[in-house]
Amino acid sequence: ETGDVFLFRSMEPHYIFEVESKYPLKYISFSFSKNILLSEKEGWIDKSFLNIIEDKNENFVNKLDLDNKSRSVLKKLISDIEYELNDDNHRNSYVIKCKFLEILTRISDGYALTPHKPLGNFYHKDINRSIIYMNQHLSDQITLEDLAEVAQMGVSHYCAMFKKLMGISPWRFFLEHRVTLAIKYLTDPETNYKITKISSLCGFNNTVNFNKVFKNITGKTPSEYRKNII
Repeated sequence: ETGDVFLFRSMEPHYIFEVESKYPLKYISFSFSKNILLSEKEGWIDKSFLNIIEDKNENFVNKLDLDNKSRSVLKKLISDIEYELNDDNHRNSYVIKCKFLEILTRISDGYALTPHKPLGNFYHKDINRSIIYMNQHLSDQITLEDLAEVAQMGVSHYCAMFKKLMGISPWRFFLEHRVTLAIKYLTDPETNYKITKISSLCGFNNTVNFNKVFKNITGKTPSEYRKNII
């Protein structure tokens, strides 16, 4: 929902997928190294701010439990950082660090520790390997068996672990990424490919199946989607 804040640890598989709606998706994403807070030269050495993202924390959950006041404060801080990062003439790294440190401080203070059983880096690594494989073979005819083999798991175990980590089934995840690729082709004025060609480029064996999957995910057929964009 509007104002939600998520935090992902290093090497933790995640993705963002925009589904067609009347409200456009706008998000700001920060990728950062913990070294930004641990530089002895600049005095940023308080490791307590990293407790919520360290692997040893078994109570970690990605979606932060924030009240409306906390959301408003974080939104303001994030907007300030975005402004500083985009200001090439007056960008101030210390202002950015201070505001980012305040974000982590406020997240740490209001963090909800919801016990759950961690899946561990072992599964993260194997699932992530299968996701990379998916993205490299969006146009190919691959199966769940292929994905499970890449992850070095049985099919049932792979599907269960994938859903626990990603929140959806691996096949749904794969289809959504195919549709994302299809949207790029549909909205590219330079190529202007026909629907049948896009269907083939995105790994669908026929346009009927392509139309069905595309509408299930976006709410529109490929032709309707292209018409609305143009």
